[in-house]
Amino acid sequence: MKAEQPGIGSHAAASSHLGQPDRAADEAGEAARLQPSSYYFAAAADKCRWASRFIEAKSWLDKAGALKFDNPEIRYERPVLLF
Repeated sequence: MKAEQPGIGSHAAASSHLGQPDRAADEAGEAARLQPSSYYFAAAADKCRWASRFIEAKSWLDKAGALKFDNPEIRYERPVLLF
């Protein structure tokens, strides 16, 4: 297992708070690629959804399922993306 990289999700959170949903989605996706975990996959799906990238958000959830990642955020995102 890789060591945690401090601040890896900070750019996505900052971009989201600054009203830049596309940049937040890109940063969250990069964080999920660099440090694969259920937390970062859920964050990538969430940020993609807020950026209206619904197909990409579903793709992150599908990848999370394939890797057997599961947490409350992933379980929340699945039904939300159905609508």
